[in-house]
Order: sequence, then C-alpha cells, then structure tokens
Amino acid sequence: MTLLEDGDGEKFWKHEMNIDSVPITICTDDKEPEAEQLISNFINKIESIWGELYSTLESGFKDYGHIDEFPPKNFFLNLLRMTPEFYQGDKSDLLIRFEFDVEDFSDKLPFYDFYINNNYKIVHHQPVF
Repeated sequence: MTLLEDGDGEKFWKHEMNIDSVPITICTDDKEPEAEQLISNFINKIESIWGELYSTLESGFKDYGHIDEFPPKNFFLNLLRMTPEFYQGDKSDLLIRFEFDVEDFSDKLPFYDFYINNNYKIVHHQPVF
C-alpha cells in the first residue's frame, strides 16, 4: 500500500493485488477519514466478497452488451466511506466504485457501484451512466 500524489497535488492511497489471477487496483482518497486504515481493512476482506463482486460485474457486462470484453485487463476500485446524506448511506458503510479504462473498450462502459455494510455484505449495486 502506497501513498501517492496526483498531478493536482491530491494525495491518495493505492494498493495493487491479484485474486484468482485477476489484477486489482484499489484506491482511496487520503481525505477519507482514517484512509490508510480504511484501505487496509478492505484489503483484508475483499477476498471474502470477490466472487460475488466478480459474478455481478460479469452479469452487468452481459446485460449491457459487453460480455466479449469481460474481464477487463485490470479492475480499478475506488473505495469511499458512506455518510447518511448520500444515496444508500443509511444502509451502507462503504461504496466500492469500479471504473473501466474506456480506451480498452468499444464503447463507454458505466461505472459500477457496490454499497457494502460493515459486515462486508452487499446491500445494493448498480451501474452508473
């Protein structure tokens, strides 16, 4: 896990890993409360929910006509803490936003959001256009 800085001077945490030979990059903004602990806890738990995340994404690619482009070369995840005023904030504690490299696809794919509670159960998921 590494603390990096983007071109605008914004700091963020980044961790790269593989699960079942699938490359995954996880990031969280350093402005998130206890950002380092947030990403560390998630890294320790992601394997327990990866199968459900992966199969849901695969179904989403199929539903939106992109199954031939699944899986992407790399899965990019942005991790955010939820607060009650945000959509699904009253039911979830974390937002996992998957982003896809548009240059690698024939058409722009949506983001895909997963709302997770503190027990690492998915309470809601949706594509975001």
